[in-house]
Amino acid sequence: MKQVIEFPSVGATYRDEDYGVYEYGVWGRGSVLAGQSRRTFIDSLKTLEEAQAKYPKAQWNGENNTGYIEQSMSREPEDWFDPADAGESWDDDY
Repeated sequence: MKQVIEFPSVGATYRDEDYGVYEYGVWGRGSVLAGQSRRTFIDSLKTLEEAQAKYPKAQWNGENNTGYIEQSMSREPEDWFDPADAGESWDDDY
């Protein structure tokens, strides 16, 4: 997994003028988002210097370069999905 410093710090419900530190990976098999990119918030700092000092291995891609993307479930079940596992169904009628 890689760590990235982003400015501004942006998510689904927030936009802060701070330097956000995020970890990037992939959602695992047990998630409804399996195989999609996973972005996890780690920390928020006031300056780039503070962020780089606290997270020296984190990558900095420059200002206004956020990695936030809205996540969504597939309308089709994944190959691993078996409704017999827990009596669940995969449909979009919610």
